[in-house]
Amino acid sequence: MESLDRAGGPLTDNRGRQCMRDIVEFVPFARDMMLGNLSEDVLRKVPTEFCTYMEKVGYIPKPLG
Repeated sequence: MESLDRAGGPLTDNRGRQCMRDIVEFVPFARDMMLGNLSEDVLRKVPTEFCTYMEKVGYIPKPLG
C-alpha cells in the first residue's frame, strides 16, 4: 500500500507519466479502530480532498441566490 502513497516521491504510471494526486489517503487504522473514531478521521479529510480536486479541474462555483 505504501506504493500508492506519494510520500516517497511522485507516483508514475507504467509509461512514466507523473500522477497529479495521491490515489489513497492513509489514516492510522488500528489506532482509530481502538479509539472508535475511524469514520471521524476519514470523514475529516473529505472536504479538503474535494476542494483540492475541484480547484485542480478548474471548477468555479456559481454564486448562491
